[in-house]
Amino acid sequence: PMDTEFYGMSPEVLSWSRARAFLKYKGKDIPGEVRALIINPAHPKQLLIGYEHGYLEIWNAMTWKPDSLYGPYKDSGDIRTACWHSNGVQFLTSHSNGSLCIWSSNSSHGPIA
Repeated sequence: PMDTEFYGMSPEVLSWSRARAFLKYKGKDIPGEVRALIINPAHPKQLLIGYEHGYLEIWNAMTWKPDSLYGPYKDSGDIRTACWHSNGVQFLTSHSNGSLCIWSSNSSHGPIA
């Protein structure tokens, strides 16, 4: 079950059109469909969003703005899924080419492994 307090903080909705507009503004490609949407286990007001074409963002539910934008990373292929580490700092993505990437929310320079 989802934490209803997470959703009750603002009438705004995380929407595809907002993400597209944000990425276009930043000069990025269209990110594709959402493949992962995961609440941070250590910081429940953070949401990891993984997009099909390799983009990731950490969304802050307190400000309703993205905190960080990642990817895509080289030839890793489309994102298939993502998950948080229990420490709430690292997250893992799996990709269409079979690769796994470990990321740190403390760094936006690409995967750490």
